[in-house]
Amino acid sequence: MSAMFMQRILPLLLLLLLVSLTWWVQQKVDPGTAQVQNLQRHDPDYIMENFEASSMDQQGKLQYQMSARQMLHYPDDDSSEFEQITGKLYSDDIQTWRVDATRALASSQGKHILLEGAVTAHRLPTAQQLEVTIQTSNVTVTPESNLVETSDPITLTEGRSVINAVGMRMHTKEKRLELLARIRGVYENTP
Repeated sequence: MSAMFMQRILPLLLLLLLVSLTWWVQQKVDPGTAQVQNLQRHDPDYIMENFEASSMDQQGKLQYQMSARQMLHYPDDDSSEFEQITGKLYSDDIQTWRVDATRALASSQGKHILLEGAVTAHRLPTAQQLEVTIQTSNVTVTPESNLVETSDPITLTEGRSVINAVGMRMHTKEKRLELLARIRGVYENTP
């Protein structure tokens, strides 16, 4: 039996050992394999803290500013996470809206943005418009379609008027706001 072992089984065991050793060496030496393994993980490749970014239009006028306590970028899906984020929107270099959120998640290239936790949108008063504040949570922003929406409860305050509703859809380009359900409020005409 030992002659049979030496002739048939031992060469197979040695071949299996050689294949295993080759695989192990490739895993240790090949940097491409390590990169593929890292891309499968959801670890940030860079972190920014206490930053502010601005965007200008083609005429050099300020469009918006964004600041956050912290931003983490993830290379595996090109997403970003923000903590304590503030956005300021401008029209003709005059600030029109300020949006604050506890947390935000942005998909690749900012196609979808989810504002989480306490979300407050504040329109500054002008000579023609009263101050407006919208308080809610879990807001989805789709910049390409100029759509802002939530299915959570909201409170909208304009002057002394207060409206409560569940769900909201805002078409920013058309400057149109839809309240979706259970709408209740007190409207006071302000001179």
